[in-house]
Formats: sequence, structure tokens, C-alpha cells
Amino acid sequence: FMGNVEWSRDGRSLLFPGWSNDDSRPGLFRISLRDLTIEPVHPLGERTGANWKGAYVNLRWLPLAGRYMVARLLGQTGQELYLMDPTDYRMERVGDTFDISSWGIPSPDGRHLVAMLPAQKSFALLSLPDGASKILCPYSPEELPAFAWSTDGKKLVWGEQGVLKVYSVADGTVQTPVDAGQNKRIGGGLDGGTPN
Repeated sequence: FMGNVEWSRDGRSLLFPGWSNDDSRPGLFRISLRDLTIEPVHPLGERTGANWKGAYVNLRWLPLAGRYMVARLLGQTGQELYLMDPTDYRMERVGDTFDISSWGIPSPDGRHLVAMLPAQKSFALLSLPDGASKILCPYSPEELPAFAWSTDGKKLVWGEQGVLKVYSVADGTVQTPVDAGQNKRIGGGLDGGTPN
């Protein structure tokens, strides 16, 4: 099984979180584009448990940090976050366990993460590695916002109930450059990823 795919920094291979075909153990893998071989780049973990415990998800390249970020699931909501070196694939844990759900969207410098906090039913901006959080908007299953970081990692944009909002990480201010008006919605299209 293959999760989301990221390019290696030299462009000669692809990296992805997934599971081994042989024994279903989770890991991080590399596909060589030259000979199409697949190999683990990090030691495979134990078989996944309930709620995909032990699985790696959401591999993202962080251009300003010069590293990848990946999450390891710890059960229903908890995750551990790791930074991974693009050359030797060594992994370094980022802070403590985070009680977050869904896919986190890391800033290009790896200092912040947008994620859903299940207990608060909200999307929040987490400061890494200390885990301090700032609520950005409520969680609504009818209208999930998509978030996108500025290339310098200093601002964040998302659409919320017909309003486009821009958040400044430095001072916590929110701008509203677009308000579609009452009973109007802003269409999709925000990337939700980290710019390269």
C-alpha cells in the first residue's frame, strides 16, 4: 500500500509512507525511477494496530527546513511527528505526542502545523515542538476548509463560510481580503499543501 508521494531531492526517486507487501509492516519507502525497485529507507515498524497504530502518514517536503516531515499514528487521534533528513533518511522526533486528527499541514520551515483538534472540534495552528495551539476556525463536516502556507511560512490562508482569511503567524492578526457575502460560498481550489 502506498500513501502520498514526494520527490527525492535529486529527482531520481520517489518517497512514500506505506506498507510492505511481504508482511504488511509500515515504513517509509523509496522507488528508484531508473530501475523501478522499491526499498525501505527507514526500518520497518511492527504490524499496525487498531486505528492504524504505527503507520506513517502525510510525508511532506519542507523547503525552508530542508527536511521532510512525516507523522506516525499512535491510535485513534494521537500522532508523533518526525523530521527526516533528505540524504541519509535519519529521523528526529519533533516534540511530544500531539493529540491531533486528520492530515497536518506543516509550514515550509517546519515550525508550525495546521491540524484538527478533535476535543475542541476545531482547526488550530500548533507551534512545534512545544505544541502550543491557536484556534483558527471550527470544524464543520459540511464544509472542510483547505489551508495553504505562503512560501516564506509567515502567513496562512483558508476559506471559511464564504470568507477568505489570511493569518499572520508573527502577530496573530487575521485579514479578510474576500467576503463573498451572506449565503455565498467560496469555491475550492486552495492547495492545502506546502509550496516547493
